Amino acid sequence: MKSNLQDTLVTEFEIYENISSKVNDSSNDVDKNFEIRKKAIEHFKLNGWPTLKDELWKYTPVNFVNKIDFKLTINPDFRKIVEDEVNKCLINGLDAYRVVLVNGFYDESHSDIGDPELGIKINSTKDYTNQHVNADSDFLTPDYSEHPFAAVNTALSQDGFLITVSAGSEIKKPIHIINIVDTDAEPIFAQAKNFVIMAPNSKASIIETNRTLGYNESLISSVTKIEVGEGAKLHLYKIQDDTDRAYSVSVIETNCRKDSQFTQMNVTLGGRFVRNDVRVKLLGENSYPSLEGVFVSKKDMLVDNHTFLDHAVPNCPSNELYRAVLDDKSKGVFNGKILVRQDAQKTNAYQSSKAVLLSDSAVMNSKPELEIYADDVKCSHGASTGSIDEEALFYLRSRGISEAKARALLLNAFVHEITNRIHISELREYVNQRVDEIFHV
Repeated sequence: MKSNLQDTLVTEFEIYENISSKVNDSSNDVDKNFEIRKKAIEHFKLNGWPTLKDELWKYTPVNFVNKIDFKLTINPDFRKIVEDEVNKCLINGLDAYRVVLVNGFYDESHSDIGDPELGIKINSTKDYTNQHVNADSDFLTPDYSEHPFAAVNTALSQDGFLITVSAGSEIKKPIHIINIVDTDAEPIFAQAKNFVIMAPNSKASIIETNRTLGYNESLISSVTKIEVGEGAKLHLYKIQDDTDRAYSVSVIETNCRKDSQFTQMNVTLGGRFVRNDVRVKLLGENSYPSLEGVFVSKKDMLVDNHTFLDHAVPNCPSNELYRAVLDDKSKGVFNGKILVRQDAQKTNAYQSSKAVLLSDSAVMNSKPELEIYADDVKCSHGASTGSIDEEALFYLRSRGISEAKARALLLNAFVHEITNRIHISELREYVNQRVDEIFHV
């Protein structure tokens, strides 16, 4: 699909290429990093934006890229963000390290990592890719073969956050990542390339939230690469509750090593267009990923959750739980694939996706997939889409509860099935309060 934004992005890379060629730097690392970027933009030039003929995008039109004149931010020339605007993004009562990104760039002045306890480092990613490109080029680059936003991110992203947790460290305070997109002057296309590195036997929790400022549209594309070392534990929560002018595309790729645990939850309560891709490779025995998600959509929202669990080694369980409530003309997608490779014996994989439709115009597309090459496995998946349980509704009404209140209570309980699994009490309370507000409980 040819678009003005595509032409703009290709032109921006040509400018970047011209500037890079004039820099007198003979470093092979820099040269290799540029080659990675160039390969990605060439892939994007050849394939362009996805169409509904592309299998992984068949329910997710991205025609908004042709309709909105987004400006790509390639320099940290954003206006001064005042402290009050950052404070509006905080979670009530939550004591956390704070990392602020503005238009995809690390904003040190508004980040608050205080006096971090021994074992954690939080930095910008500006220099990280150049320093590690030879040793970790596979880790640095996402799979963008069928994901044009990831290709553009690889080619043109300039900054993001880097979180490293040293071996044996338990970070007791959560880390709150605040993504701010400033659209005060014009529609903004912001990108961030992020890294989380959990050394062996380390533990941490990360919360990520988005906020659009201004009255124009925002498009934020983020790629987060995660390494969960042997025996490490990471909880990652992504809370998407932005304005109806916000478009969000997220790719999370995680390597799970032996005896590690990785929990990732997407909670989507607002935004115009939301696409989440979560890909996990199980590379060590007894590693355990748990992928969870819930969204509540209304008006003409589109929410698309794509997951891919790659069981590459034996003796690994995995778990997926997704829930959705759709109203008005909103659309939802769940595409969950589990791949069990030939050597991955004793795999135990479970997947469940359920959706409730509140209007005849709402649409939910679910596509669970199992691809199994091992013979000693236990894998199951289930997907269901329907209306509110009429028997449960009748039971509540027979107890003197109004129909509106009964519906709200049932929907609230359905969503809380996921949100009550949040282990950070302040975050759980914040999310459940927002759910209560939406359903008028």
